[in-house]
Amino acid sequence: MKAKYIIPEVNTNGLVARCKIWSDGAGIISVFDYSMNGYTASRVGTANYKEYPGQHLDGTDEYLKFGGGPASVSTVLMWVKPDSITLRTDYPIDLNGTDYLTIVNGTLTKTGFAGGTAVLYTDGVAASTTVTTRWHLIGITDTVAKNASGLDIGRVGANYFDGLVGETLLYNKVLNEGEIKNIYNVTRWRYGV
Repeated sequence: MKAKYIIPEVNTNGLVARCKIWSDGAGIISVFDYSMNGYTASRVGTANYKEYPGQHLDGTDEYLKFGGGPASVSTVLMWVKPDSITLRTDYPIDLNGTDYLTIVNGTLTKTGFAGGTAVLYTDGVAASTTVTTRWHLIGITDTVAKNASGLDIGRVGANYFDGLVGETLLYNKVLNEGEIKNIYNVTRWRYGV
């Protein structure tokens, strides 16, 4: 028997939340958790940009609010496309008000993630922190799990992300560089990378 086409899929071992943030052209109203763990989000804000893939957030008041998220997160991955990286700081994801990622003038940075060994990733490459105005898979692994008790995409406190956000994956285990590169390779087609 000949092998049929196999659709590649992301690693689901340790996956605790998977939000495919894909606008259908009408704009996101809610976000479904494809890990089937029930972590859904609602879009908050005034504007309703319609763009595919992903959802555009305006940088002033729009974000995706989960409320509570997984209690144990050791790997965070998400697709982002900032509108600008010049003289600005963007806030793509916040786990709990203490542990979050920022993009500062085109450099991926972390705040919090204390107590363990944290490694930043861009496009599946460990310790790579350069982000441009095209789609990138950004993320972090941490040997000490964090509680995503206040999970928001596109906002940290009163600070926001200006640009497109796409699929977001949270794992309760530390993925290695090969596993993260595989997720990048399996999902990048949607973002034209």
